[in-house]
Amino acid sequence: MKLQKLAGATSEIWQVFIRDSSSTTGGGLTGLTNASSGLTAYYHRDTDTTATAISLASMTVGTFTSSGFKEIDATNMPGWYQFCPPNAALAAGAKSCAFHLKGASNMAPLPIEVQLLAVNVDDAVRMGMSALPNANAEAAGGLYTRGSGAGQINQDANGRIDVNLKAILGTVLTETAGQIAAGFKKLFDVASPAFTLASINQTGDNYARLGAPAGASVSADIAAVKSDSGSIKTKTDSLTFTVAGMVDSNVVDWKGATAPAMTGDAYARLGAPVGASISADIAGVQSDTDNIQTRLPAALVGGRMDSSIGAVATGVIAAASFASGALDAVWSTTTRLLTAGTNIVLAKGTGVTGFNDLDTAGVRGAVGMAAANLDTQLAAIDADVLTRSTYAGTDTAGTTTLLSRLTATRAGYLDNLSAGAVATAASITALPQAVWDALTSALTTVGSIGKLLVDNIDAAISSRSTYAGADTAGTTTLLGRLTSTRAGLLDNLDAAVSTRLATSGYTAPDNAGIAAIETTLGTPGGASIAADIAAVPTASENAAAVLAETYEGSETVQDHLRLSRAALVGKANGLATTTAHYRDAADTKNRITATVDADGNRSAVTTDAT
Repeated sequence: MKLQKLAGATSEIWQVFIRDSSSTTGGGLTGLTNASSGLTAYYHRDTDTTATAISLASMTVGTFTSSGFKEIDATNMPGWYQFCPPNAALAAGAKSCAFHLKGASNMAPLPIEVQLLAVNVDDAVRMGMSALPNANAEAAGGLYTRGSGAGQINQDANGRIDVNLKAILGTVLTETAGQIAAGFKKLFDVASPAFTLASINQTGDNYARLGAPAGASVSADIAAVKSDSGSIKTKTDSLTFTVAGMVDSNVVDWKGATAPAMTGDAYARLGAPVGASISADIAGVQSDTDNIQTRLPAALVGGRMDSSIGAVATGVIAAASFASGALDAVWSTTTRLLTAGTNIVLAKGTGVTGFNDLDTAGVRGAVGMAAANLDTQLAAIDADVLTRSTYAGTDTAGTTTLLSRLTATRAGYLDNLSAGAVATAASITALPQAVWDALTSALTTVGSIGKLLVDNIDAAISSRSTYAGADTAGTTTLLGRLTSTRAGLLDNLDAAVSTRLATSGYTAPDNAGIAAIETTLGTPGGASIAADIAAVPTASENAAAVLAETYEGSETVQDHLRLSRAALVGKANGLATTTAHYRDAADTKNRITATVDADGNRSAVTTDAT
């Protein structure tokens, strides 16, 4: 990419196109940001010894930000970005500057070469050249042109300038035509003409009256004054006089720093800064505000801060910290529900007074065994359970109920039932004996272990039929994978697979070579690479497309070539008149018909490129 810019130009915003190196159609790369991984930018001026790194920054499209980089529109203009070069890169003192952006994934390197000009091609009046008037030709302050209109000098063919004398010293002439010319002729025919009192007689002391010139000559002094006056005029042209005698101005620099817009009482309103400056004070407030925001929760809940207490200082929570009677109301409630097993924790061997009234009958009643002997109740189990086949079914309802009741936490609490806690009721060894001696007919309490045993073990286990429950989840999964069709295919594996393929004359494919070819060719844009090749236009189709391409209005490349041939090598006629004709190659028509003046300048052109 090549650009021409005025040396010293600032706040430049460039439109650049970054190609996707993985695209086979020359497509643009989308999604890049100033922070894209691997993306780097450098510039080098022709007067520098090393390249300078550019730290790319984010920007708003259309707004200059030094070193800014931003995608324009990934959908409608894929691959187009705005890039703001740092002003230092375009500063005066160099003739060219090269930029290079590279490094991001799939990014084709982007070189940008900038010619730094002494003229401003964006200045339509004088291209930034101060030696020329800053006004259009023939306009006020502009250059004169040849012609007979306003702002033009009427010059005939011999180079003479024809003028009409309209006034002398502000007095409009009323003399009859020819009298002034006759008077000049008569005056200059006299060897020593004498002027009237109202005129300046040209005596030998005219030089003394003018005085010696400061420069090479009086005309040189006048030229210097004119140049200085032009410079002053350039400055005064930029001034605004809203009120007569007063110049409107903006203070840009105030004591070496950029001056903000301010009223006369701005300092009195702000007051003296506490720190080095008002901006330093504001920066301090911003820093403290950011610190406070990091300590607050993300959002309020119902108008309050929702937070968790991580620690409480010693002595903070006391009786006076709670509403009167709040703690008493908790502990005076007859029944309190403790929702966590950790609400009561007893060290092993530490008794609870309420547990000391346990006895054999009480324990048997608590588990739902009214009878004293459980052995006869279990006689129905006609064999050792261990001799039965392994049961692979799911937990029974009773087992599930037991698991929910006897949680791991509650099981741990059983360790607190030490000998010292319950030994006063009965011997520890007598309790299980009493439980197992309980009769099944007495186990009637719903939900008790005894009741569950009576209900669920109602016959000899050996008399039960084969398990007829539903398929397990694993069985269902296997059935889904091994369908009847797939099961039938297994019949084809009646011999080693290796015996199915003849080894003689077989050459394994060059997979590595095939993969390399696919990598080199890339992914086809159409159905296949062959289809892509077939879709490539022929040479004649490409040529026809180029010739039919429009590049200026409705004019095509073919039109331009026909008109250019007529103007460059075609026959011509009428060049000595005001209408010139340029013919086509067959000399059958006028390709170009131009209205011209004596200098060949064209004021109107008609073309025929058919």
